[in-house]
Amino acid sequence: MACQKGILTSDSNLAHALAYQVRALQDLNAVIFSQETDRRALKLACNLVGISEANSCPIWAKCRVKPSNPNAPRIYVACLSAYNNGYLHGWWIDADQELDEIWLDIEDMLADSPMDDAEEWAIHDYQNFGAISISENPNLEEVSTWARLIAENSKDAGAVTVYIDWAKDAGWEISTEEFQSRYCGHWKNGEDFALNSEEVAELYNWGKFREEFTFWSMYIDWASVGRDLELSDAYYYADADHGIYVFRYC
Repeated sequence: MACQKGILTSDSNLAHALAYQVRALQDLNAVIFSQETDRRALKLACNLVGISEANSCPIWAKCRVKPSNPNAPRIYVACLSAYNNGYLHGWWIDADQELDEIWLDIEDMLADSPMDDAEEWAIHDYQNFGAISISENPNLEEVSTWARLIAENSKDAGAVTVYIDWAKDAGWEISTEEFQSRYCGHWKNGEDFALNSEEVAELYNWGKFREEFTFWSMYIDWASVGRDLELSDAYYYADADHGIYVFRYC
């Protein structure tokens, strides 16, 4: 078991100072400076040694210590004031949080900005959302809903992202219950789904047909059956790695 080390202190000022030092080590190119530091001198010093002032942190300002989860759906939220002034300042924020928690992270990111007038923000990147597209200024409540749905169904994350994109275009409710009621699984192709799906077998009473008409059952064109299931608007096929995702319309 790896040995973990930590520092426990009841001194809030010391805790802040230590947190900023940790942040400097994590960023690798950050500098810790006091609030009274001449900003012009600081900028010159940063330029001389190749350190980004945007990644630096004034002592007693609010700096981020907890990193986001790189495996979770997350958004990169940037400070537009910093961006417009030549700084790349922003945070990766876990999107699978409640809406108010995302807003708190955005507010903290803006408070950590090197710009005094940091108020506006935009999403400049996102990860682990699969087929879903996210604009620079999306509805954050929707983004939170999508991300939590992906996190709640992590084993089927690929199918979930396809479902969200499909349901969004169709104007349907997006929820775990709806996903689970519509998702029919991952299949090699339509033929595989038609031939091996228990749902299709029950729907068309395939077992009884095969029992009563054994000879004819051997000559069914299952590839055509698979295509017809999709064309009948009973099922929706979506491309997936090594096959397709199948969803039912109702």
